[in-house]
Amino acid sequence: MKPIIFLFSAFALALSATAQNKEKITLYFDSNWMPTGDQSIAKYYRTVEEGGRSKFIVRDYFISGKLQMVAACSSISPAIRYEGKRTNYYENGNVESERYYVDNEVAGDYKTYYEDGKLKRETRYRAKKEIIIHSYSPTGQDELSPEGNGILKVKSTDEFNQFEDVQDSVSLSTYNVHVSTGDTIYLRIERPAEFKGGLSALGRFVSSTLRYPASARRMGVEGSVFVSFIVDKNGAVTNAKVIKGISPDCDAEAQRTVAAMPNWIPGQTRGKAVKSMFVQPIKYKLAGGRKKKR
Repeated sequence: MKPIIFLFSAFALALSATAQNKEKITLYFDSNWMPTGDQSIAKYYRTVEEGGRSKFIVRDYFISGKLQMVAACSSISPAIRYEGKRTNYYENGNVESERYYVDNEVAGDYKTYYEDGKLKRETRYRAKKEIIIHSYSPTGQDELSPEGNGILKVKSTDEFNQFEDVQDSVSLSTYNVHVSTGDTIYLRIERPAEFKGGLSALGRFVSSTLRYPASARRMGVEGSVFVSFIVDKNGAVTNAKVIKGISPDCDAEAQRTVAAMPNWIPGQTRGKAVKSMFVQPIKYKLAGGRKKKR
């Protein structure tokens, strides 16, 4: 029997090698899931396998080689479009989340798990609407009342604790409570803050206020600077900060432009005005000539 067992093992290894050869590494990512050409700083990589009922099977791996995600996709360019099941994993091999997609939209049941494998949250999507069925603490206690109400703790860091307000099984808002100050800032609310006059008025303000730095013009620099800021309870814009830039001069000018914004209409949750956070892209685009995109 030993020769037979040996031949079977060799055959299984050959099949495994063939399957792995179908996968092609297409991208490396840094710790923030930004594509990188520098493999020395990569934390993840992606492979794509063609064939089957879905056009593509996309797999993301930790740089250690352990599976991070596997998903059925209908296309991969210019962006991934999910179609079918997607499963994410912790590096220890346990499932992190399971969900299904129809035409790149989450549909049906969506489950998330703690790193030890215990069920964390069960959500159901119907007609693009999210209904929260259960949300469990690490000890297994359902944090929602039978009526579907509760304040759920989403995550904790050294700087803040993040919570989600759920009413009638529907998420109303997400907010951070800062550890040192106790200050509450909403990331997602029922009625978001609004620039007076709407998006068109906001666009006119940015166009009339923003100045293209001469140094950036000379270098042909263009792209988008992302500036985060807070709209307080009175609508004032505060704490403008560049979170992704393209050049020192462009970044400084984008931050100045956002800080110069007039008062907004403050956001509201449960009928009360609250502090809320926004991220505003400020776009630089040259009319012609040499361009250097960032």
